[in-house]
Amino acid sequence: MLEERYNPLLLRREVIFEADHTGAATPSRPEIAKRISALMNSRPESTVVVKLKTSTGLNLTKGVCHIYDSPQRTLQIEPEYVRLRNLPKEQREATQKAKEKTSKRLE
Repeated sequence: MLEERYNPLLLRREVIFEADHTGAATPSRPEIAKRISALMNSRPESTVVVKLKTSTGLNLTKGVCHIYDSPQRTLQIEPEYVRLRNLPKEQREATQKAKEKTSKRLE
C-alpha cells in the first residue's frame, strides 16, 4: 500500500497500491481485490479495483482501489461497468449474456 485515505462523503477508503508479480502474468482484478480485502480487513464484495497500470517490461503493477463501508454503497456509487470488470471471467460473461437476452426481448 502506497497511500490510504478515507473519503467521508462517499463512505469509502481510497487505496493506492503496488503489486509485485515477478515471474507471473499481471494479476486479474478479482485476484487483486481479494488480496487487498484480506490485507485491509474488508469485505470482498465492498472492494473495487478501479484502475490498474503495468509499465512495459516491469513486473510491478500500480493501481487504485475503493473499499466501501457497505456493499450497498458499492452498488450506489460505482458505475456498472466498473463492477462488471471486478467479477471473475465466467461470472462476467454470464452477466453479459443475460443482459443481451434481456435487450433482445425488449426489441
